[in-house]
Amino acid sequence: MIIKTNSKSLMNYFIFTWDVKQFTFGFLFGIIISLIYNSAMYLSVSNYATRQTLQELKEFDSFFKTNFSLNKNLLIEPQRAENQLSDSKCGYSQKGPRILCTVFTYKKSFNLKAKYVEKTWGKRCDKTIFMSGRLSEEEKEQYSHMDIIYLNVTDTNRLNLTTKTIETLLYANNYLIDQFDWILKADDDTYVIMENLRKFLQDKCSDEMNYYGFRYKPLAPDSFDHDFNSGGAGYVISNKALRTFSHKYINDETFCRNITGSEDVDIAKCLSQIKVLPGDSRDENGLERFHPLSYESMWNISPDKRTYHHSRFPLKRKEECCSRSSISFHYTSGEKALQLDYLLYKLKSE
Repeated sequence: MIIKTNSKSLMNYFIFTWDVKQFTFGFLFGIIISLIYNSAMYLSVSNYATRQTLQELKEFDSFFKTNFSLNKNLLIEPQRAENQLSDSKCGYSQKGPRILCTVFTYKKSFNLKAKYVEKTWGKRCDKTIFMSGRLSEEEKEQYSHMDIIYLNVTDTNRLNLTTKTIETLLYANNYLIDQFDWILKADDDTYVIMENLRKFLQDKCSDEMNYYGFRYKPLAPDSFDHDFNSGGAGYVISNKALRTFSHKYINDETFCRNITGSEDVDIAKCLSQIKVLPGDSRDENGLERFHPLSYESMWNISPDKRTYHHSRFPLKRKEECCSRSSISFHYTSGEKALQLDYLLYKLKSE
């Protein structure tokens, strides 16, 4: 059987086939070029951000050398309040350890999150200060009603979080160290139950080298082989550890300068160099008190979550997700902070 082929339709077939091949080749070529361009742009931006962070840290070093070079009392123990408990192991007053809360925020978050910290758990700290990056004088005037400290850092880049934390620790050491036993570092979307934090710290002496939070195992391929505390869950540093850190930073130009931008890992690296490692903050049943996720996420924690996989201690679900004396939850919006405050402090069973 002979099939007759129309020459015109055959020609159209070859033209169509060639167009498809041409389109496919062009499409794939475009994707490859796009990937190469985006990679180059990412590396360029990342390198720029790293250089910018190091420059800000260098400027901050110069500022502190100029203003605090005569501070010779960094390692003097803080004075205790007169109304001590005679049977208190750590010499805390009847109110318990004095806690300075430093809350990390930035301009776009003042009204979305920071103000809700101020309305809720922040008012239960002995003092709460909000740590922001640089703002213009006009912008500062808009938020003069809030206790905001403006640091020498740009808030638009996560790589600058380490610099921001270092500046916060140095600021606390030079201006507020004698007034407090512990410093809490928290984000503006962290919710902290201060009564539980005070109770937890009651037998943890601030004149020892202590540092508590939610413990992560080292993250490959990072060369850092120690545990570190989650920045999002918040962590507390003792008075003595803070003084020692500040003294080392001001007097040793090589200390804590090799930063990567992963704030919680960087700070843990620096603290490990002065023999300060994360302590165990779990309760007597082995349940976590500090939480790097929201309450809902901790309740239904999935094995696929980074938190589950990298937690130093095994995590549980449902009723055993969290200690009954839990201290903090991350990823708490302003509205959720108000809800938690209502449930914890106002809602009562009859």
